Amino acid sequence: MITIEEKFEIYLLAPEDLIVSKISRFAQNDEEDIQNIINTGKVDKEKVYALADDAIRVGVGFREEWVRMNLDEVMEMF
Repeated sequence: MITIEEKFEIYLLAPEDLIVSKISRFAQNDEEDIQNIINTGKVDKEKVYALADDAIRVGVGFREEWVRMNLDEVMEMF
């Protein structure tokens, strides 16, 4: 959380959360965004996998096998 003179509170997603949010759609710009986030060197690969695996198990509205394939591709980007 970042506070600006006690007037605003800004919450930012952790890089791992941002990556997980892009895995289900995984359009070209999502793939590029994910690679750029990974390139910062501030991403924990194991945390991405664990968070994505949890999200896949409880998620609805998508085909699990497709999202798992996307997750596998993301793991190869590290």
